[in-house]
Amino acid sequence: MEGAFYKQAYLEQQADQIESALNEIQIPVRVDGGVVKEDRVRYHLAPAIGLRADDLMQAMDHVSESLGGVDVRYIWEAQEQTVEVAFSRGKELRLLPLMHALDGLRAMQAVVGMEANGRPLLLDFTRKNT
Repeated sequence: MEGAFYKQAYLEQQADQIESALNEIQIPVRVDGGVVKEDRVRYHLAPAIGLRADDLMQAMDHVSESLGGVDVRYIWEAQEQTVEVAFSRGKELRLLPLMHALDGLRAMQAVVGMEANGRPLLLDFTRKNT
């Protein structure tokens, strides 16, 4: 159910963060995609011509730090280069991904947490207790 919280806008934002972190250390790479796997998000890398895989491998610590210390892996298989970013299960409840899981809130509604099934828990002030 965690994948439901990773909407396209969030994935694009994280791809931009990865790309920015790599560019900070002079590693020109275009980061696209954002395929949610079981407990990771996989992003496709399009490195500049002449960039070595070793350079990307060594840059993963910097990418991890820029994303808040999450586990980041560089993978090169079958001529495809990707970076996988772990997301935590139940470590912390992040409001932005939770809000992205909603289509929108009505007036007098508030997000107060998450249900056991992973759905946002809403408090609706318009409903009367009976």
